[in-house]
Amino acid sequence: MAEEISDTSVTTQELDRSFSVPTLMANRFMLNAMGGGIRIAFAENPGPDFPDYFRYAVLISREDAESLRDVLTDILTKSAQPPRSERGDHNGR
Repeated sequence: MAEEISDTSVTTQELDRSFSVPTLMANRFMLNAMGGGIRIAFAENPGPDFPDYFRYAVLISREDAESLRDVLTDILTKSAQPPRSERGDHNGR
């Protein structure tokens, strides 16, 4: 069972069900503001000599984007992992 980290509006059962879909690696993303909200495209890039392999994209409302920002900020604030700039794993981007 997955551990719920931040969003108290999500039940344990909902969080567990979220693992019923495939999880794809993504180490690159691009955002575009569109009329219907914010489009986030996720890609995998194995290194500087390779192209981005786009895996999927989602379109979320501005309100959902703000909620996502808040949840990510909360998770990253509580995380014990050092900032990306100190880990040196940012693929030179």
